Amino acid sequence: MRSSASASPAPATALVVTRGDVHKGRPGKLGKIQTYTVVRQATGEWKVAAFQNTKHKALMEAISFRAQPATKPASRPAA
Repeated sequence: MRSSASASPAPATALVVTRGDVHKGRPGKLGKIQTYTVVRQATGEWKVAAFQNTKHKALMEAISFRAQPATKPASRPAA
């Protein structure tokens, strides 16, 4: 799993987007995108408040980035 983006929509909350997958045998492409909404507790500890797992569709992603260039990540993190 690789973390590719994070944002803070409000104080004490964060959105974390990762890519990952499960493979038998030889690893392949990271075909799923996981989005976590995390919230900082009064103790300072972060807890997951929501989770979404989505199959990655490269064609739809390319169309989306072309239609809305501002949504495309500035650069890809190193593997």
